[in-house]
Amino acid sequence: IGGLNELIAMCKTYDNAVFFNETSGLEDAFDWDGMMASGSKFCDKLLEINSACKRIFADQPDNAERQALKDSSQNKTSALAWLDIERPFRVFGSGSCENCDPCTFPDKPCKDPDNFFIPLEAAGIYVGKLSKDLNMDYTGAQDTVTYFGMLLYND
Repeated sequence: IGGLNELIAMCKTYDNAVFFNETSGLEDAFDWDGMMASGSKFCDKLLEINSACKRIFADQPDNAERQALKDSSQNKTSALAWLDIERPFRVFGSGSCENCDPCTFPDKPCKDPDNFFIPLEAAGIYVGKLSKDLNMDYTGAQDTVTYFGMLLYND
């Protein structure tokens, strides 16, 4: 998806952040199917947030810092190089992007870059510490799974 420094530089082009989570119940601590179903539902919510942001931020002007970052990106093998990093918002998710089946990247460019979600951890965000600093429950209760996301935006 790109190097850590490249992702950090992209994140720094935004002025605001909303960090959020969702906890879902499981049958037990080994309910793998429940974890995957909850992850899929969370991804659907990320898609909804992304779609709403496209409407909300449709008239935002281009950001010169993001354009400069895009212009300086020489590594066309990273997913970040194929994203529209000029847009005034970016949605981050938990874990790897699983929007397309099968995924075409890295053999070919991402086939749905508008809905590609960068994992929080890949951008250097220590989710456990950030959730603790914000008094959010990182682990949830017994027999639950928690997914985190973030919206970066300029107003």
